[in-house]
This record gives sequence, structure tokens and C-alpha cells, in this order.
Amino acid sequence: MPVFPSGAANAEGTSLRPFLVVPLLTLLASSAGCARHAEKAYRHPETGLTFPSEIGHYRRVSVIRFRDPRLGVRIRYEGPGRADVFVYDCGFRKIPTGVDGDEFQRAFAQSDRNIATLTTVPPFKGGTKVLEARPTINVQGRVARLQVAAYASTEVQGDGSEILVQTWLLMTGYRDNFLKLLFTIPGEGLGVSQPELRMLILGFVDANRRQMEAFLLPRKTP
Repeated sequence: MPVFPSGAANAEGTSLRPFLVVPLLTLLASSAGCARHAEKAYRHPETGLTFPSEIGHYRRVSVIRFRDPRLGVRIRYEGPGRADVFVYDCGFRKIPTGVDGDEFQRAFAQSDRNIATLTTVPPFKGGTKVLEARPTINVQGRVARLQVAAYASTEVQGDGSEILVQTWLLMTGYRDNFLKLLFTIPGEGLGVSQPELRMLILGFVDANRRQMEAFLLPRKTP
């Protein structure tokens, strides 16, 4: 039976503000240069993906392989925000590249529901979805597809003070695995979090140039 890791409301909902995320994700086809390789990078054996020790001012602080093999691996980076990358298969043997397929939609919907819940229970409150999109990135006649959601919430600190928090979910299918990024950072408005998210994506692309072809699909014709 497939198992979905914890970590994210309705995967079939309306795209609220997709124009905010499309320019960000076109960086998959651009030059990068944000990753640092001074220390040993972690290479995920099942997919060949590389996770550098540092990306900009984010440092990789842990790599955890869960006991249940269906839950895969979590790679955590910390900086001004926190980025958790999950690579897992939920027990599915075949996972299509991109965002098509029942397997992907079930996994994304579970992550989305988890975020919707977590942003409304202490120490968080008032979680609201502010973006949902399925951008298509064109790269030399082929396409890469991601599914994206973002939430705004308030985190109550130990002294009773409150800070605004942005939480992003980005997810795609890749080499029979789900590749998921959960990114959380203090701040008001997606414009605050996008530069940090942009840097993380650039660094990941920079470290995985040889793997980028596997993200691309033939463009569908009408």
C-alpha cells in the first residue's frame, strides 16, 4: 500500500496567481552558479541527484533516510528560511515524469493537505493558500512541469509575539520518484520569499546540470 510522508488542500483547485511563479521556474533552463562544492555533496543513489553542502547562504544540515523505504530521503537546508527536499516513491513502482498521473496527484494532494493543516495549528494560525499553479517551462522544444502551492500564515513565538510566514510546496515526478521541496521563511508576501527560493533552485540546477534532461518531456501537440 502506498504511504505518503508528512509535510503539506486541493490539488485540483484554481490557479490563484501563477504569474508569480512562472518567471521563477524558468530558471531551470538558465545559468546558475549558486552552489558551493567545497565540502562533500550528497548524491541520491536512486535518482543520481546531487545536493551540495551549501547553496548560497543555505547550508545542508542533515540527510535522513527513513526506515520505511517508501518514505525515501529528506535533505534539509537552513539559512534565512528552511528548505526540506524529499525524494520518495510512496511504494509506487512507476511514477511518470512531471505532474501527470494518479500517483502524482495523490501524493501532491496529501502534501497540500498537510500544509493546510500545519499552518492552522499551534504554533501557527491563519494558514491561507495564496497561490496554486502548474507551470510549464519550455526548453528547446521540450517542457518541464511542476505543481506549486504557497501558503501564508502566522507563527506565534514563545513570548507571545507573532511573525508572518510563507510556505511553498513545489513538486514533480522524476525517475520513478517524487521530488518535493517544502520551503518556509519569515516575511510578508510572496515577493519576500521568491528571491530565496530562486537562489535555492538555481543552486540545485547548477549542481545537477547533467540530470536536467530527465526532467524534460516532449511538448504535447493539439
